[in-house]
Amino acid sequence: MREILFRAKRIDNGEWVEGFYSQLPKPSLGASIIANGDLCAEDVGDYIIMNRSKQHSNFSNAYPLEIIECEYYEINPETLCQYTGLKDKNGNRIWENDIVSCEHEKYPYDNPLEVYPLMPDPIKYKRNYAVEFINTGSSYGYRLRNKSIHFMLTANVIYNHKIEVLGNVFDNPELLKGDQGCGK
Repeated sequence: MREILFRAKRIDNGEWVEGFYSQLPKPSLGASIIANGDLCAEDVGDYIIMNRSKQHSNFSNAYPLEIIECEYYEINPETLCQYTGLKDKNGNRIWENDIVSCEHEKYPYDNPLEVYPLMPDPIKYKRNYAVEFINTGSSYGYRLRNKSIHFMLTANVIYNHKIEVLGNVFDNPELLKGDQGCGK
């Protein structure tokens, strides 16, 4: 089963935090307003909740007591990204709105076997893509997109194209501006 995680930039210092996403009443409100079992406060903020667990020291190793502490941070909802459940070639998590590098191969001719009886060496090049969520009648999931070029993000694509996370669209938008060119 896929791990459901989110990340976003904190409002107070702009750092990235990972955890669970929730909308909560702001601490300035001082009280939760509940009507018909639903939270209905006017002053609501977006938060990432981080769980940290540790073993309590007063219990033996045979019967440990695990204590879970929560920290929560108010976040900028415009930077909210969900974990895709996939990792790049280096083992780094791939998040929605990440920019990844993708290796491609192409042959110098439309039909290389007509020109060369032996298969010619392909031209290798890299192109950067943004990771985005798509939900249409024919596609559902995460895809890689660079202008009009796009294809679905799968474990097989990560392996075959040696995908590597370079940054994200919020901190490094310049990574999508140009390709890294063609070359052998």
